[in-house]
Order: sequence, then C-alpha cells, then structure tokens
Amino acid sequence: MNVITLRLVLRRLSCLTKGMPSRVALAAAIVPFLFYGVAANEAPASSWSDGYKSRVRLIAGKLAPAGTGPASAVLAGIEMEFPVAWKTFWRNPGDAGVPPSFDWSKSVNIAEATVLYPAPKAFIDPSGVIIGYQDRVVFPVVVTARDPALPATLRLTVEYGVCKDICIPAQADIALDIAPGLNSPVPAVLADAFDEVPRQRGQERAGDPVVTSATSQLKGSNPHLVVDVLVPGGASAALAFLVMSDGGFMPLPVREPGPDADRARFVVDLSKDVDIRDLTGKTVLVTITGPKGASEAEIKIE
Repeated sequence: MNVITLRLVLRRLSCLTKGMPSRVALAAAIVPFLFYGVAANEAPASSWSDGYKSRVRLIAGKLAPAGTGPASAVLAGIEMEFPVAWKTFWRNPGDAGVPPSFDWSKSVNIAEATVLYPAPKAFIDPSGVIIGYQDRVVFPVVVTARDPALPATLRLTVEYGVCKDICIPAQADIALDIAPGLNSPVPAVLADAFDEVPRQRGQERAGDPVVTSATSQLKGSNPHLVVDVLVPGGASAALAFLVMSDGGFMPLPVREPGPDADRARFVVDLSKDVDIRDLTGKTVLVTITGPKGASEAEIKIE
C-alpha cells in the first residue's frame, strides 16, 4: 500500500464566512483536509495548451472533508508555466497589463468553480510595477458538482497576459473530466499553491501579517486610504496589494515606516485614476505579504 501524507492546509477557512465574498465563503464552508503525495490512482490532469510564451493545463485531486461541507468537493488547479523571467498578472495587474479571466460556462455538471489567488509579488519593468507571478503559477479552484453521482467536466476558457518587456494577451481552452467518487490525491504543486493563498482575517497563522486599522478620507484635495499592519519578522519588505471586491482597480500603495520594526503603514493616493463617487460604501480587499506569510482583509470605504 502506498503511503498518503495528510496535510491540513484548509483549516484557516473553517469559519468567518458571514460577510465574506462568495469565493471565500464557499472555500470556508468546505473545511477539508487535503491529501497529497503518492497514491495508486494518479491525479487527473488535462493536456497542456500552448500559448504565447506559456502553456496551461488543469489538474485536480480529492478533498476529504473534516466533518462538514460537501463530500464531493474537488480541488482543481489552473497550472501555468512560462519561460524564465516571463510573468503573468494577479487580479490587480498593477501599472500595466490585464488580470486573468476565467470562463467556466461550458462545463458539464459543475455547480460552482471558485478560483483562489496565491499571494502575488511585485516586479519592476519598463511599464512600471507589475503585480503577479513569474515563471510558474497554480491557481487553486474549489469545485462542486451539481450531482456528485455523475461524471463532471471542467471546461475553461482562460484569458491572461504574458509579460517581459512587452505584454501580450494569451488564451487557452482546456478541459478535464472528473469521475464521480474521485479519490486521487491532490498533487503536491497544487497543495503548495493552496497553502500560498492568503489567510482571511481571524484565520491567520503565526507569522502572518495582520491589518490593525484602516481609515479613509474621501473629501478634500488629498483623498486617501491608510492601512496599518503588523508584520511578524519585520515590515521593511512587506507589500500590500489592493483590489475592489468587485474586481475594480485600486492604485498601488506606498509603504511608510511604522513605530517599530514589525509595523508599517500603507497609504493609497485616491486623487488619480479613481472615481471617488464610486468608492463610498464599497469594499476593498487588502492582501499583505511579509517574510513569514500572507493574509487578506476586507476594508469598507466610509
């Protein structure tokens, strides 16, 4: 018998679903243990789809719930590979580029496919600051079937940008059949990608950054948003990435020193490239990355 290693990586999603975006609430409701490693049944994977300076495929494995959530849950992944130093974008691409878009409308027997984003990095290139991923990225996808007793097919049309010096749009059409009762382990690369998804507020692990306060000023000549964070291990290299909960653009923040080495303040200038009238009452998702982890918090603009 092959040995299967048990890894608990979804514990952080076990609660706090109230008021969360739908993608978070769905993942939180599953509360699974994630199995990965070597097993008799190889995890399903689609063929690679080659695009400009890139290739894309779907991979998947079984989620084994820990007491709650649908027993049919599957964790899929959108795996992208690029030549060395080539990049693709996060949901807020930064100064240039386009965020990825995922169309699952041609899927069969799929109730929901919720894409999660590993913590991104910031890169400097001739067009400015790019927020995204270099060389390789796997986007975890929490999948639930309409009828778990029947076969299902994930069909994805993904549009994404590929960037090095210049940015080129790319597209892939990929499909993956999922058998009922899938018990293949989650591939290690997918388990690792899920582990890189920022933890939600209240679910942070030791070492994850924490948003301690957030204030906004929308009136006057200097509209801005201020986010104060605690970053265990040192805030000097901490980064903050913002996006509207509906996917709308938010400017890049500027980091300012905090009162001690583990604290920082991020200031977002809202005087340019933002319609202030559309911000009031909206929710901003703030992702903070630090030397020991990453976390995400929701901030309502008052």
